[in-house]
Amino acid sequence: MNNDAPTTPELTERQLHVLAALIRTYIGSPEPVSSKQLVDENEFGISSATVRNELSLLEQLGMIRSPHTSSGRIPTEEGYRYFVRHLLQEQRLPAIEQRRIQAKFQSAEKDIQKWVRTAASVLARQNNAAALVTEPRSQAARFKHLQLIGMHGPLVLLVLVLDGGDLLQQMLTLAEEADQERLTQVAAMINDLCLSETWPDIRQRAARVNDYLAQDVMELVADILEEAEQGTSYAIHWYGFSDLISKFEEVDGAQQALRILDEKALLNEVLSDTIASEDEPIKVIVGGDGRYDGISELSMVVGRYGTRHIAGAISVLGPTRMRYGRAISMVRYVSTLMSAMMQDVYGEGSKK
Repeated sequence: MNNDAPTTPELTERQLHVLAALIRTYIGSPEPVSSKQLVDENEFGISSATVRNELSLLEQLGMIRSPHTSSGRIPTEEGYRYFVRHLLQEQRLPAIEQRRIQAKFQSAEKDIQKWVRTAASVLARQNNAAALVTEPRSQAARFKHLQLIGMHGPLVLLVLVLDGGDLLQQMLTLAEEADQERLTQVAAMINDLCLSETWPDIRQRAARVNDYLAQDVMELVADILEEAEQGTSYAIHWYGFSDLISKFEEVDGAQQALRILDEKALLNEVLSDTIASEDEPIKVIVGGDGRYDGISELSMVVGRYGTRHIAGAISVLGPTRMRYGRAISMVRYVSTLMSAMMQDVYGEGSKK
């Protein structure tokens, strides 16, 4: 999970129990929670007056707040973050539910796009929230194969195939004309040198090649790979957004949920950050965590799935009062399942 901010306050054991009880009550029924309700529904072993005092202290610490129209309290974004980091006990999916989910993926056979659509549907339905799933792609643009085709005079068509099957073409003008035999020899040499390499590796290899034509072509290939890597966004599938909109008490949350589908840059940033973070396969983002302003009214549980070189992200998205334990366990299970299936397809060790 995310590391605590340096200013996160320390709560007493009693405050922890009261905060956890209030958040669980509010997630179950989104109405302000009173001290009487907390005492009636929980065995704190303390008086109502003591609970009221602890609620006042929690409010001063920024963990809860009082809506103007009610004497009860509701959690703040900071309260939810504290709950997720310190108080949440992750649930394990029942075996019968795991088998049901496995069966849905097995019916899709070895079709990765169907897996992605299945994951989005399962996560949305099982969490009563919206779900976003990216199609997997190479984390880095990697060289697979190159062809050089002579066109007319010094003009040459460069055809570059990347790991994952993407095909890129570019015309180049040679400093000196070269016949097709020479072009084929240079392409064969580059194919041997650069298989599965990324653009920084290819640039380093180019500096050590004595053949001037091969060096020029390798430099161009490195440029193409770098540009392709920076300009690629993830293909994203979503499910459950129409049902999600009705779950927001305030219009700002609903508007952000709709806007996130139109403004792909923010979504790609959030999901790309998760995919790149192999040491933290599950992230919980509450109210944007002060980093993503475009989702300040939302919460996301995001997971990475895939292999060492090919990966994607899955996410449950909803109001800040979402059922975090359920969402985390679902995202973790589905990402683990998809990683195992991708390992079978690509033959790489999975690394979630």
